Amino acid sequence: MSHLTQWVHANEKILATAGPYFSATVLFFTFLVTITLTRSIKKTDTILNFGELFIDIIEKRQKLQRKKPRPEGNGLPEITATELQQEAMDFYAQFFSLMFSEHYAYRVGNLDRNTFKLWITSRKREHDNNDSIHGVTYQEGWKHWYRAYHAHDDEFTRLMRNLHAGTASPFMLVMRYGPRTKRVLLWQCIFRPYLWFRANLLRGLLTVAVVFILFVLLILLRG
Repeated sequence: MSHLTQWVHANEKILATAGPYFSATVLFFTFLVTITLTRSIKKTDTILNFGELFIDIIEKRQKLQRKKPRPEGNGLPEITATELQQEAMDFYAQFFSLMFSEHYAYRVGNLDRNTFKLWITSRKREHDNNDSIHGVTYQEGWKHWYRAYHAHDDEFTRLMRNLHAGTASPFMLVMRYGPRTKRVLLWQCIFRPYLWFRANLLRGLLTVAVVFILFVLLILLRG
């Protein structure tokens, strides 16, 4: 008879008592892992989708920047400077609509926080540079989108206004205007263990479960 078999026979009652706890723990963490993997796949699909949309809109901007006003002739229609400015306005309308969709995906938990922080950091740089497309600057394009297509004060517009004004770092802004479960108030910074547990939910639950199992086994072995 092996040592393992002897140990099982010697602790048969303890194992029978502790068995339901182990089964419940395994089922619980199987459930958590399934949810985590599903969300991870969803986030990956969302990033790929937005990546394709962003590439498309950048290609539109490059094509628009290459356009020049021209008179009618040689079988080609006239393109005026005013028409190019309107196309630039339309581009910014699509651009900030995409940003709005990205923020919504981030708020509902389908977009990674670091990825979204990287995106809005780029928007801050574009705002400060304030480059123009056919005379329409980034800042003018933002105002046009807000007035013509949005005209509503919500978390996205507050996020962008604070980002443009530089009232807080991109990190603090994505925390403040992100998913409710990830928001951090300044006074919470005192409670480091609490913040760690929220930021590492699965790891925190695993730690609690392991401690609980060890505690139960200790009690059973002493009994």
